[in-house]
Amino acid sequence: MCTMLFKTNIFGLVGSENNPQYKHNHVIIWDDKTKTVLCKYTIKEKVLNLKLRRDRVVVVCHSKIYVLNLKTFDIIDNIETGPNPNGLVGISYIESKYILVYPSKDKENHLTIKHSDTKKFIYISPHKNKLAYITLSFNGLLLATASEDGKKIRIFETESGEFLQELNRGSEKADIKCISIDFKNQFVAASSERGTIHIWSLAQSIEKIKKSGKIPIMEEEKNYKISNVGSMFAVLPSFLGGGYFKNEWSFAQVRLDEPYSIFHFGVENSLIIITSTGKYYKTKIDLQKGGECQILQEEDLF
Repeated sequence: MCTMLFKTNIFGLVGSENNPQYKHNHVIIWDDKTKTVLCKYTIKEKVLNLKLRRDRVVVVCHSKIYVLNLKTFDIIDNIETGPNPNGLVGISYIESKYILVYPSKDKENHLTIKHSDTKKFIYISPHKNKLAYITLSFNGLLLATASEDGKKIRIFETESGEFLQELNRGSEKADIKCISIDFKNQFVAASSERGTIHIWSLAQSIEKIKKSGKIPIMEEEKNYKISNVGSMFAVLPSFLGGGYFKNEWSFAQVRLDEPYSIFHFGVENSLIIITSTGKYYKTKIDLQKGGECQILQEEDLF
């Protein structure tokens, strides 16, 4: 497991069962400029996920989260969670606000949204099925979730836990591998083992937040108006499927002949993709037409 601190020379690494030096309960902070280990921390159980902020290291285990100070490597928080075999966690990255989202300890299939600056806790139940993936936007304003069936992505705002938007990925079950929200909170995208990356507009979510007037939003978010794809069947009553078709479908897609991909939004409406077979793609989202994204670059990494 490896994670990078933005575009710096600092990496967070987790060992593996087959590594003779670093096991799956070892967290290593590596400085690639000096080629040195800044810190090695040993956890009592297997590490399932690892996140880095400029001030914190977040280590996720099956039923506990450890938060370390990135400068001193002292433990500053020790959180008991509900069973978390997928290592689910969401963190904000903006330095002025620290929000942490994780499975609730005493509420099955619930998430806890912890606002560390205000000491506020919010609890939500995003899906009827078990949770499979969660992610926070960079500034911590938006939370995206997916359940084990992978059919829908749901969007919440983190200040109150209010539900904002429901997005259709597809009618067949899928294992969600990655969800990402772009830096300006304009798009959210999700990939699964079916190979397609779906991209949705978050304009509806931002419009709801703007109308409420409760939460300040970034200037870039205010005038973004692109819409997702609807369905002519949305007018049907719910018992005939109208409720399903009423939900929003992705306005843009990347279709790759790959088992699954991880990705992140780049500059100028691009999507940077790494596939499970070791391929790199850079694609561009057409904001006017939507549909299939243009592949700008394709390389074999190894």
